[in-house]
Amino acid sequence: MVAFLYDFAPRVIAAAQDAELPAPSRVWFTMGGVGGNEDFEFLDQVNETSTGIWQGNMDTRRGDVILMWCVAPRSYLHSVCRAVTDGFADPFFYFYSTVEVGNFVRVPPVVFKEFAEHPVLSLNKSVKAHFQGAGGEPFPLEDYLVLLEIFGRKGFEISRLPIPPSSAFDLPDGLESERDVEIQLVEPFLIKALGI
Repeated sequence: MVAFLYDFAPRVIAAAQDAELPAPSRVWFTMGGVGGNEDFEFLDQVNETSTGIWQGNMDTRRGDVILMWCVAPRSYLHSVCRAVTDGFADPFFYFYSTVEVGNFVRVPPVVFKEFAEHPVLSLNKSVKAHFQGAGGEPFPLEDYLVLLEIFGRKGFEISRLPIPPSSAFDLPDGLESERDVEIQLVEPFLIKALGI
């Protein structure tokens, strides 16, 4: 089973993954260099064709935007990349919930002080916690758009970065159960689609 999962299957499905990535639906935050591993060596050499397995979130979908933060001693936002696969559980990986990332775009470093002093970013719950435990957490679209502005002010061409459609984030408040989703999202969609 291990040979199938980690040798045969990746080679067979690699061709399907080479297709163009779908539009992103969310933005996620992840970290490199946790525990003194070899992440920095990998990140120093990444380009748009590099891929790697990273701690992620099981809810990550192929094409989603991933923000790559380098932990201390670097403590800066290193790059923006994309999820090459959906999030998955890997029993042989230390962090268990993982995602394959790729399409790395190096961005001008944004240090923690810039996050903490920005009027919008400083309100982010992960920033308030100094990014402790933020690996694999969702990152608000509004905050991502602020980061794009910061990159632009630093002379970076932001058209190189993906932007999730705002409709992906337009969820009504009060979705606390499956029935809430049915009443507020599914039933209105069916009524509209069927023209009832």
